Amino acid sequence: MLSYEEYKTQLLQDIFPLLQRWHLSKHVVFNADAHTVRVKAQNPLIANCDIELQIEYSHLYHEPLLIFRFWNTTLIDGVEQSQIWLPDDLPSVLNMKGFNTGLDHVDKESKTIWFSAHCCDTSKVVGSDTSSYLSRWCSVYFTLFDCSFANVYMPKVKS
Repeated sequence: MLSYEEYKTQLLQDIFPLLQRWHLSKHVVFNADAHTVRVKAQNPLIANCDIELQIEYSHLYHEPLLIFRFWNTTLIDGVEQSQIWLPDDLPSVLNMKGFNTGLDHVDKESKTIWFSAHCCDTSKVVGSDTSSYLSRWCSVYFTLFDCSFANVYMPKVKS
């Protein structure tokens, strides 16, 4: 579990810069009012498909929550057009090993549906130490989209 205050601090200081360094990131936005980070990333498995990701805080689980959706992108008369895509077979577009996901998150403001990586077992996966919690969380959960993501975050070795 991670307190909301620790989440907000780590999100801005650690995760926002981390996601800016991610080689698949096209655009990274930190929302200071909502305390979220939204990323538009290239899907390494499918051409002309972007992934929109958002990290937010689950007040129910006291854990970070990862929501995501897919966009098919085409060029029409030189103008990029994007359309939401809901794949029937998630394992064909993501590295699903060990993740419990569902098309079950509705954004409160836009009323749009998103996939989510369920956060009920997060502390078992990430560990209970709150220092660099979000960085460890990202190094695990972002492998859904990029198997080498753990290489972006290299944990500090305690001496």
